[in-house]
Parts: sequence; C-alpha cells; structure tokens
Amino acid sequence: MGLAEWKQKFQAKKSVDFEIGSQIIKVDRITTGSFVMDYVLGGGLGKGIINELAGDNSGGKTTCAIMTGANVQAKEQSVIWIDTESRLDEDYANALGLDTSSDSPYWLYAHLNDAKQIEAMIRSLYHSKEITNLGLIVIDSTTGINPPGVDGEAVTDDNRPALIARFWSKFASSLASFAKRKDFACLFISQVRENIDMSGTPAARNMPRYSKVKVTGGNALNHYKSLSVFLQPSTKLSVKKTDVLLGQENIKHIVGKKVQLNTLKNSVTNDLTIGKQNQYRQAFATIIDGKGFDNYKDCISMFIHHDYVNKSGAWYSFKDSKGKEVKVQGDGSLYDALKEHPDLCNEWMGEIGFKFKYF
Repeated sequence: MGLAEWKQKFQAKKSVDFEIGSQIIKVDRITTGSFVMDYVLGGGLGKGIINELAGDNSGGKTTCAIMTGANVQAKEQSVIWIDTESRLDEDYANALGLDTSSDSPYWLYAHLNDAKQIEAMIRSLYHSKEITNLGLIVIDSTTGINPPGVDGEAVTDDNRPALIARFWSKFASSLASFAKRKDFACLFISQVRENIDMSGTPAARNMPRYSKVKVTGGNALNHYKSLSVFLQPSTKLSVKKTDVLLGQENIKHIVGKKVQLNTLKNSVTNDLTIGKQNQYRQAFATIIDGKGFDNYKDCISMFIHHDYVNKSGAWYSFKDSKGKEVKVQGDGSLYDALKEHPDLCNEWMGEIGFKFKYF
C-alpha cells in the first residue's frame, strides 16, 4: 500500500494539534459564564472532549452547568440534559438564562437513570442526521446511573460501584469519540466520596481534600475525561435582616457562598493569554442564590491588582470609557459603580487576557 492510499484510508480528516514534548491537545472552548471558572479550566469547557465538574453538595456544579447551557443556547446550539436524579429545578434554570420550555428548538430534557437507556439514547444521537447543531450534553449525575448486571448478577450496594466502573470502561471511549466527531462538549456532574485507602494514612492528614476524594466511574472515566474541576463550598455569604414572620431583628439570611475551585485534570492547552504554563489552578468564585456566579463581585480584586481600579484606604477610583474619573467609597459602592459600566469591564477583561464577555 502506497503512502497516498494509506493516507486516504487511515489518516484523520482533522489532525490533532499536540504541543511539543507533551500530550496537551488544543480544543475550542465554551464559556461557563464565570471568568473565575473559565480561568481554572484554562479558558472554559472544551469542545470535542469529556469535561467533569466534581465536588460536594451545594458546590455550584449544577449552577455552572446551567450557565454553560445558557451560553450554548445563545449561540443557537442545542443542549441535551440527561437527568439521572430528577433534580433539575426549571425555575432556577430559567432564572439563570437557560430556556427549558418544551417548544424550545435548543433544549432536550431526558429523565433516564438506566445505563443501557442512556447508552442507547446517545448512540441514537450519534447516528441522527437531524441534530446538526449539538453544543452540549450534560449528564447529571454519574452517581445516579443504575448499572446493568453482568451474567444475571443482581445489582447490590456492594457491587454497584464496580458495575458502574465496568459500564464506563466499555462506553466512555465511544462517548469520547462521539464528542470528538460531532464537536460538542460533554459534561459530567459527579459527586465525590472519600478515598478510604488514604483517609487514615499519616501522609493524607496534611493533604488538601480534593486530593483525597474519588468520583464514581472508576479509572476508565478518569482516563477518558480531559478536563476536571473540583468544587468545594468555602464560606457562606449572609446579610442581616428582620425576619418578616417572627419579627426578630438582625437575623442572618444566607444570600450566597464562596466556592473553592481546584483543577483535578487538564489535558488540553490553556486558551488564555495569562499564565499559560500553569495547567493546575486554584481560585475562589462567588455564587449568589437565584442569580448564579457574580462576576462583578469576583472581578474587584483583579481590577485592583491590574491597576484598572485605584484603591486608597476605603476609597476607590477609576476612569470610565469617556475618561471621566469615578470615585466611590466602600466595596459596595464600587460594586454598584462597576455594574453601571459593563462595557468597560468587558474591555478590561479582554486586555487582561479573557476572550469571552462576562458582563
């Protein structure tokens, strides 16, 4: 067989771009709607690969997936949400910008928790000629999938993790190939459990928690996913109000939380122009209840660090788009002032190195 015939038969239509001396591939990105999350991901969720959001309850995983889906729909691409736990709050999703109406051309919701049904659905999507604008598939979550038994073996609490791992060892490679061929982002939401083998060792006591956890799916899912971020609630944000029902004053009302983000795996190139050599990152993001990630809250320290906002004691100042100085006192006043200048904030973000618009 000649070289020309070999290329025609075996060579991929689109070559994969590898960096010299590494196994880091270049992919297109989808913004999550949070510049902090995009920074930890190296530019956003990757298209054509398997992405994962892992972490504890109330860590912001579903919020991140919803906001990503809203950005995908804004580009007139379809979002397929496979809900294995029947936990998607459509009112909350709509508040964050995701269109979940039944007549939406860019939304498909399926409540499936049987592994074989999920596999059959995704394979039917692969062979479908009608769905040509697929942008995102979300599986929420891998923990809620009921695995098939093997050779008539019943699924029990003892063998369930092993059967789930067996299922993903067979199906993950096909799913990764499907995502690559159709050029969409596949996003897994995974709950975590403690790594029992490490929890009692002396060396593990000083290790961060994200280094001591495991996710459902076994080694196969860990192998085929290219991007993975660990989300962990850090601190709660509260304000003091009067309780309308009880009439009690100065009652703390939880309005949001700070979330710690850690890169667990990153096998794709950094798509940002800042910190290209750092593939593994840690950062904190703010989530406001009912509104999602608060980019205005998170950008203040960054704008001060890059000298777009000057700080002098409790006073802050910056130049608006017309060159007029804006001077305010206190963090809250600066927050309100930045919200009045979204185009200026986007301009600063672009100069820092972010390619998406977040305001």
